[in-house]
Amino acid sequence: MALDYEITDVRVEPAGSAGHFHVVLIGYESPHTPGEPITIPIERAIEKMAFGERFHVTIGDERAEVKAGKCPVCGDEPYLVTDKDQANDQVMLRLPQI
Repeated sequence: MALDYEITDVRVEPAGSAGHFHVVLIGYESPHTPGEPITIPIERAIEKMAFGERFHVTIGDERAEVKAGKCPVCGDEPYLVTDKDQANDQVMLRLPQI
C-alpha cells in the first residue's frame, strides 16, 4: 500500500522576471510526526513519488492529487501540479505559506 500524504503548506518564491511564483518547499502531514509538518523541497517530493508515495492537497471539500509536471507559465521543471489546476489557477498556490 502506497503512503499518501496531505500537503498542508508551501513556500513560494518569485520566478524570475515572469511575474509569477513557484512553490519551492512543501509541508506535509506524516503519521510519524502528528501536528508537526515535514518540509521538503520539490525535488525530494518527486523522488518520493517515483518510489510510489503520493501527495494530495485539500481545498475546502475538494481533494486534488499532486504529480510532477511543468510550470504552466514558464515551463520550468521540476515542478508540482495538481489534477485540479487550470491555466490561471494553480491549486497549491492557495495553500498557507510557510
